[in-house]
Amino acid sequence: MKRLKLILILILSFSLTGCVKEYTYTSEESDAVAEYMAGRLLAADKEYDQELQLKEELTAEENISKGNIEHPSVSDDSDSTSNHEAESEGDSINEAAMDNSLSDVLGGKIFAVNYKSYELAEIYPDEEENPYFSLTARAGYQLLVVSFVVTNKTDQEKEFNLSNIHVEYQLNANVDTIYKPQFTLLENDLRYIDVMLGANKSTEAFLVFEVSAQADISNMKLMVTKDESTSTVEIK
Repeated sequence: MKRLKLILILILSFSLTGCVKEYTYTSEESDAVAEYMAGRLLAADKEYDQELQLKEELTAEENISKGNIEHPSVSDDSDSTSNHEAESEGDSINEAAMDNSLSDVLGGKIFAVNYKSYELAEIYPDEEENPYFSLTARAGYQLLVVSFVVTNKTDQEKEFNLSNIHVEYQLNANVDTIYKPQFTLLENDLRYIDVMLGANKSTEAFLVFEVSAQADISNMKLMVTKDESTSTVEIK
């Protein structure tokens, strides 16, 4: 509609303004100009009709959502059943994407990665374990150290390296509280671990979270996501 108004204004300005340079056209040239302008007007009018139709459809959808217009009834039961089955299938796919083991997400076919245990601490590690680096919890918080066991399942020495792989670690406490792991300079931090494991050998890895001192540890879950695969670990 705006384009149509603009074209009309241009036509009127050319025909009424005395300062516009006057051109002399042959009858064929005049017909060509007229045909071109008519085409532009029709195109603008078509766009206006499309915009109007779109506005009408949006208004109808809005009325339906507000309950002003009844939803069309479904006469074919098979369509309704198909939609329900499709939704159920979609839910199953989403659940399957969440139903992976840590080994599936982090270890593949070579390594087994299993949750071992957790512990609470004010300082980790203590000076006896590592005199060069330790984390200290802030006031009102405590350190939750989650331990894992990584095992080489093959009969050859293999490198377990997550230092150059993007993995998301998220500790869910209750419904609306989420913790991310703390940065450490320790060798077996699971986020940056890079170790050589002999045939059928194991090593321990860990993640450190700083959580509220009042946090309900019994209701926590760790979600580990790599690419489109996610594993959920109950902290217990």
